[in-house]
Amino acid sequence: MINRASEFFQHGISYEKPLLRTIMTHSDFAEKVTQPIYTRPRILVADCVNDFRESMEAWQNELLCVLAMPEDPDSALMVASSKRLDAIIIGVEPGSEERAVSLAAKFHKIPDKKNTPVAFVVSSSDSMPIIERLEPSCYVCIEKPLCFDSMAKIVTQLTNFEHFNALIVSGVAPIMARLSGALKEENIVARSTLHPHRYMEFLYDFGPEVLLVDIDLKSPKVVDLCERLNQSKRWATMAIVLFSSSGSDIDEELVEQCKAASVIKLGDYDTAGAVVKTIARQVREKSIESADKDYLTGLPLTNSLYEKYVPLMAESKGSPLTLTLALIDIEHLNAINENAGHGVGDRVLSALSNFLQQRVAETPSMICRWSEDEFVVMLKSTSEAANMLIKNTILDFGLIKIPSYSEPVRLRAGVACFPEDGTSVDALLDLAYWRLHNAKKKPDGVAFD
Repeated sequence: MINRASEFFQHGISYEKPLLRTIMTHSDFAEKVTQPIYTRPRILVADCVNDFRESMEAWQNELLCVLAMPEDPDSALMVASSKRLDAIIIGVEPGSEERAVSLAAKFHKIPDKKNTPVAFVVSSSDSMPIIERLEPSCYVCIEKPLCFDSMAKIVTQLTNFEHFNALIVSGVAPIMARLSGALKEENIVARSTLHPHRYMEFLYDFGPEVLLVDIDLKSPKVVDLCERLNQSKRWATMAIVLFSSSGSDIDEELVEQCKAASVIKLGDYDTAGAVVKTIARQVREKSIESADKDYLTGLPLTNSLYEKYVPLMAESKGSPLTLTLALIDIEHLNAINENAGHGVGDRVLSALSNFLQQRVAETPSMICRWSEDEFVVMLKSTSEAANMLIKNTILDFGLIKIPSYSEPVRLRAGVACFPEDGTSVDALLDLAYWRLHNAKKKPDGVAFD
């Protein structure tokens, strides 16, 4: 159960209508094609007291989302039934805790809203233990008074904290499909491999919070697989869950040898999602509290880049592995801080973090906070596809309006590829750094050579 706000947040991006990029072919008569640049989070504000509603109404043009604020709980339920929602915010006064939790439960009974996160904004800290005792799911509690910055952080935290990844390693397709379905019910993105010997490749690409391993694997042996992961710093926070595709009993000795966090029995597959979600939350909280995450954006720091890609490059000899590293710089961030304030500068950093994550979501990748105004993006893809993705990302971010800042924020990037430009992380970073300087001379702000 999550009953407190995380210490880092990832801000979204705000604009009045869906922002589209027009793509034109060379033909004078070509039909215009548009594609979305960013999808805004949609937040339902329900059961609000007047002062809370007034604040939300005053902030809605600046908050980094789309707000729906119906007049009463019944209307809120109608809105929730008919629209996509990323999160729900409920105002709570002393004495209304049970009503607020009951309303949240009604939201979660609506099809496809089962895992929508809820924030209870309370007027008194005395309400928090009451809400916790009532045990709502997928929630945080925040105490008033609220300022704009704290509400912006709450909104963006809500749209991120209940999304988890899990990898299933087995050789039995029906069992994997059944487990994947159970995880999907809990809003967990599950991937599977029918080639257990390739599990490490999937781990590097996917970066799951939880690994579900079939103890009936013939190769590699489950104990050997788990021992390798447990000895690696890279996977130190990832949790291992054991299951048996044949329905065999899993004894305590095997659980201890594998250092498994839990066991899923054959008859419990339908409830596996809830078990895995609880474990994934614990993994996420442990990761948040470690020194490996940037406080503002929640992104990994640079040591994670080395931990992931140094062994991957070392093990890739003779394989067709291709990686593209982009060092991305925010132009004139110091001037933004000086002229508009560090609060706006922080919003630029958080907005770019969220934007990059959405743009590379379909590509195996890692995004790291590199320095005050720089980010590193590593993509596992063909160099042509990666270069096009980076170029479009750099161009598109200049079209986004950052709240409380009227000027477009422009980026530039230096790009290097493995293995043709270098065979180590340091070599790619050095080359990308020098190409970043050349990017100033490029019209699109990206240097590939």
